[in-house]
Amino acid sequence: MRCKKYYSKIITFLLIVVIFFSEFQTINTVFASEFSFYNHNTKSNTKYTGKQISYFYNNKKIDLSYPGILMSGTALADYEELFVQGLGLSAQLDNKQITITDGETKLVLTVGSKTVKVNEKSQKMSVAPAKLEFDDGTIKYYVPTRFVAEAFGYNYLWDSTNNEARITKTFRFVINGKTILYNDSLFSASYLEENISLDTPIIRYKQTVYAPAKQLFHVLGCEYQEKPESISVTKDNITLNMQLGSGFLSINELPFEMDAAPICITDPETAEDIIYIPIEFYVNMLGYKLLYNENTFNYNIQKTEYTGNHKLHPELMMYYQVNKIPVDPTPVKTYFSWSSEENTKISGVKNLSKVNAYSIENADVLELYGITRDDVNDFIDSRILVLELPNVITNMDTKFYADFDVPHINYVLLTTINNNSKMFIMAPIEDCWEFEETEECLRIYFMSADLSLEDIKIYKEEPVAVKQLNQEVQYPDNHLIIPVPEGFDTSKIKVQDNYLDLNLEIILPGNLVDFYNRNALANPYDFVKNTEIVYNDKTNQTIITCYTEDICGYEELYDDKFFALYLDKPSNIYNKIIVLDAGHGGKDPGAVSENNLYEKNVTLKIINYTNELFNNCDIKVYCTRTTDKYITLQDRAGFAKKVNADMFISLHLNSSEYKSAQGTEVYYCKANNAATKYGLTSNKMAKILANNLYVAMDTKLRGVINNDYYVVKYNSVPAVLIELGFMSNSEDRAKLVDKLYQQKAAKAIYESVIEIFSAYPTGR
Repeated sequence: MRCKKYYSKIITFLLIVVIFFSEFQTINTVFASEFSFYNHNTKSNTKYTGKQISYFYNNKKIDLSYPGILMSGTALADYEELFVQGLGLSAQLDNKQITITDGETKLVLTVGSKTVKVNEKSQKMSVAPAKLEFDDGTIKYYVPTRFVAEAFGYNYLWDSTNNEARITKTFRFVINGKTILYNDSLFSASYLEENISLDTPIIRYKQTVYAPAKQLFHVLGCEYQEKPESISVTKDNITLNMQLGSGFLSINELPFEMDAAPICITDPETAEDIIYIPIEFYVNMLGYKLLYNENTFNYNIQKTEYTGNHKLHPELMMYYQVNKIPVDPTPVKTYFSWSSEENTKISGVKNLSKVNAYSIENADVLELYGITRDDVNDFIDSRILVLELPNVITNMDTKFYADFDVPHINYVLLTTINNNSKMFIMAPIEDCWEFEETEECLRIYFMSADLSLEDIKIYKEEPVAVKQLNQEVQYPDNHLIIPVPEGFDTSKIKVQDNYLDLNLEIILPGNLVDFYNRNALANPYDFVKNTEIVYNDKTNQTIITCYTEDICGYEELYDDKFFALYLDKPSNIYNKIIVLDAGHGGKDPGAVSENNLYEKNVTLKIINYTNELFNNCDIKVYCTRTTDKYITLQDRAGFAKKVNADMFISLHLNSSEYKSAQGTEVYYCKANNAATKYGLTSNKMAKILANNLYVAMDTKLRGVINNDYYVVKYNSVPAVLIELGFMSNSEDRAKLVDKLYQQKAAKAIYESVIEIFSAYPTGR
């Protein structure tokens, strides 16, 4: 009996396994390389072997039991799984009508019809919604996903390489008075394996990922206080205090330097000011661990044994260590002495060879060996005396000293990066400090504010006269140097690249003409022909115009004493360069529609929209024209070589005597189709642009076509010419004059360029 029961159990187990795998196979049939369905629109069976599309919302993959598909080049997916379950919209199916709404916008789609009503206004789609019945009997209602997503204001990015559509909510914000249309990735965060729901998204700004501070810290269970210019966050016995725009924060009263400062953005819809913080640094400093998933753009925040506990936190403990060296009893009490064993042999760079800290009667003293007062820039930031030592290095380990029994120095930190050193010193806020230069070293005395050097009994040699700050400034080599008055805020200087007129404008606030009459610019460049300095009383700005022999790339460099530009040919400055060419212009209007719409004006608008989208990325854009100006075909084709570009895109509109002709065409030339060293060809460019423009414009795709157009044939880089639509066709023309469609076209070109550089990086 026991044997029979044993075998019975085995048989039962095997049956369960067989049933499980048979069910598993049934459920996943649609994920095979090919599958079939019955299309109720066309009343035909279809064996689908095309691309299976995955969808992501805010970088999180949406689970679909049946994948997205392509019909006539348009992506479709089940409306319920994608838009209701995935994006949280509401929907209702009534016979053949699908109604989708978010409370403000309402779409009414009809199965089998390309006509859709958006808030009661009829529009056309490229493909009709379809009722599909799969082999397992499941019925799904597939809708054009880009059209529906964009109708509700979502961003829709198509990744043709991975067959993925990434949907994100359009996000705009205002920072420093400038409205930013956010086109980068949106990030998400999770805590204790649960997704964190935020009213405003986690974003990347100037290469740093920022999160809304108040909501994030609330989720983490922190005490949070917010003032107009500062925030304070406490987790158990760790407290962070930070100032907006400051590169320093204090952790339990100890100062730290950061790579990025907190920022304040304004939501233009609610006018609410929101403080954003660099998520990685702040969360790590509270003792949490961050695991970043680059595929889902998610930060998984996890507790650790040192969350909220500075006594266990390894990074904080390093800064609480005391480094003391015993000395013989003398009237001078030495706290620490650091020394650098090797001297620098780098031309123009000094070596900070030794640092001493000791106490004398009524004062604490720091001695810096190997430098003079002229080597030091000093300023105060949140109770911290910061000593900047440009072109000064040391091979000392970065060390920290803290002894809260010391009356006048609480903290000293020394760092060296890229031939530049910094020293951070915290002293009581009621104290003062004075510099003294001797032949041996540079001394800094820390003492009560009611004392001076004359009041201090000094055990070393008598003090000598202190040199004045900024007596001599050591400027960087091979830069165009613009000196500034003492105390001038160089961060407010702007540079305008007027490359078409071969000049750069350096724009400074205020009237500085007299200052520059006394302080000349230092110009090491032969190709900078001359400079002109004028004051604009209407804008209260001083404009320095530098006229160049050719188009130059530039990099900015500045501190509190000067502003400098490094100039070189564009390819030595930028690693991604494109040329945007607005077709026709000036005396050449291009195609003219029956209601006197000029091709030259529409192409210029779209190119200008496109150019604006590149403002916040690392791609340098040059336009052949930015105004209504006539340019020869030879000058257009030769412009890419002049600016060392990586690709060339020319935009045009089509026209035909047949009013029924419509759609988008993208041209390239086989005579200019050789692959660059990074693998890009004109044909590859054309295919990516054609696909993205076709989907964005919701128009007919007429194909990628070889043609000997001058600007694509006689170009020095991969080049394409886009015929966006037909001005002679009423349906195309209605889109071409619509600002929304113009911006959609611009965005599609922008996203295509991003995709191209991602697939074919220049390697510079």
